[in-house]
Amino acid sequence: VVISVLPKGGFAQARYLCKSIRREGYDGAIVVACYGKFKSFDRLFVKFREVGATSMTTSYLQTKSKIESFIGFRPIR
Repeated sequence: VVISVLPKGGFAQARYLCKSIRREGYDGAIVVACYGKFKSFDRLFVKFREVGATSMTTSYLQTKSKIESFIGFRPIR
């Protein structure tokens, strides 16, 4: 699951969504992708982890890389 958050706002809703997804029994990865400017990455990440997020990213490339790591994607070279 990937939850995207765009400024301004949306953090409380994303935390609620993480919590709801976990409460329903989903045990897979939840990536919260926070795009744009925001303060205090570490504090925000802790809040998302408390409600069940697996990881948090801040760019499209980080999000893509994180998803690929979860599904075991290996590029052909």
